[in-house]
Amino acid sequence: MKQYIIFFPIMAIRWLALACTLFLSVIAWGQYLNLATGSMIALVILVLVLHFVFGIINIAIINVWLSVEPIKTRATNAVYAGIYFGLPMFWLLLVAPLMLKVTNFRN
Repeated sequence: MKQYIIFFPIMAIRWLALACTLFLSVIAWGQYLNLATGSMIALVILVLVLHFVFGIINIAIINVWLSVEPIKTRATNAVYAGIYFGLPMFWLLLVAPLMLKVTNFRN
């Protein structure tokens, strides 16, 4: 149980920081593209909902990693750690090129 006390607040802080970064990036991106307010709000909601879904997946991975998985080897720990830390990086790397591609496409 001590593991949850350590990991869940750190995970929450990390995902909150990512959410703030995504929120500010989408607002700046929407302003750069001169989107209407309604479109910008819809885009922010879409990005934050996807962020929430990835966060839920991340919680499931950390739960399997810390408590459910009966066989804990170096390989399984490496896979879970890769998913746990790689999912937020994947999310940022997915969003950034899409923003750049759409921005270059419109100009």
